[in-house]
Amino acid sequence: MTKEPPVTFQVSVIVPILEPLGFEYNWFKHFEPSLDSAISELTLLTTSDLHLTEYKAEKLGLRVRKGSKSRKRRTVTIGGHKLPRRRCVELEWSVELTLTDFRVERNDGKPIPLSERVALCAQVASEGFAHAVTSILVASQIAKPGVLRTYELEIWLGKRFLKTTEGVFGSFGEIVEFAGEKAWPNIESLSIKQVWQWMCFFDPLSGNLGQSEIGRALNALTHLLSEKPIEGRELVDLMWAMIGLEALYGRGTTDLTYQLVEKARVLLGQSAGFENSVKEMYRFRSASTNRQAKLEKP
Repeated sequence: MTKEPPVTFQVSVIVPILEPLGFEYNWFKHFEPSLDSAISELTLLTTSDLHLTEYKAEKLGLRVRKGSKSRKRRTVTIGGHKLPRRRCVELEWSVELTLTDFRVERNDGKPIPLSERVALCAQVASEGFAHAVTSILVASQIAKPGVLRTYELEIWLGKRFLKTTEGVFGSFGEIVEFAGEKAWPNIESLSIKQVWQWMCFFDPLSGNLGQSEIGRALNALTHLLSEKPIEGRELVDLMWAMIGLEALYGRGTTDLTYQLVEKARVLLGQSAGFENSVKEMYRFRSASTNRQAKLEKP
């Protein structure tokens, strides 16, 4: 069988990062987001940091775009309605990928033209690069909670728009502020690169829920950072938050409420009403699985 020559192409991923509004965090005392420092850290990442092992990756680049790559008016869908999106800082990640393996088979065994196999493999590789970028953005939310919030990412194959993929949103800035008001242990800023390197041990964005306790907790975190329909969003977030907490604090399947309360106290200290809040969380989750139950927010 004749070996096909390698194919090299450029992939770009556009990351629209929400700019903090002037009034948004004025009353905050503990959360002070800094986009510039976070973006500066991202520029320190190298091609090898992305772990793109299935193909040759070179010339990783990251720049702030002065204008949008697409000329279409930007909108977001909220509650089923398209609205103009907020002002963003658009980051453009780019990389040069070289593919050498174009083996693709049809179910019926018929041959696939080389051009189609190259196009399919190029799309898969482009989506793999976007997956790595998304993973790094998740790492940034652990390292610097609430700073780098994005809308949907855009994948470009050369000058051709390929598709959008889910962004990394969340409201972790409010959580940092809440933790400060409660006098919980300080949520320190960490190195994005170091957090990303640590995350790579667990493959948190895999199709399953993770193979370890930390892997499951990280996977649950990615769901908390995804955009969701307004209706039912709080319930879905509660479910994933509890999966993450149980992965970190729970052992076995019995007395989960007691385990969660006692182990959280070691980290957060005594808190009036905390045990009742945890019990209410479990009551709410149990009720939500019963269609006959009347749901009330905990």
